[in-house]
Amino acid sequence: MNDAILTAVIFDGANLYRAAIGGTAKFIKTDFRGAKNFPPLGEGVLVYQTFREDGSFFKGPNWIE
Repeated sequence: MNDAILTAVIFDGANLYRAAIGGTAKFIKTDFRGAKNFPPLGEGVLVYQTFREDGSFFKGPNWIE
């Protein structure tokens, strides 16, 4: 998912094994709760109003450094 732009996507039950999240990826109002094998967010990723797999919430906008 490097350089992906995702808005309002729900990943409940998705298996993100071997997924890479980095580059200029942008996640806006995205919900990763329930995703399996969630990878670390790489440098340069923008998250805004997004739930992580552990239920924590990025109100954002936040750039991952």
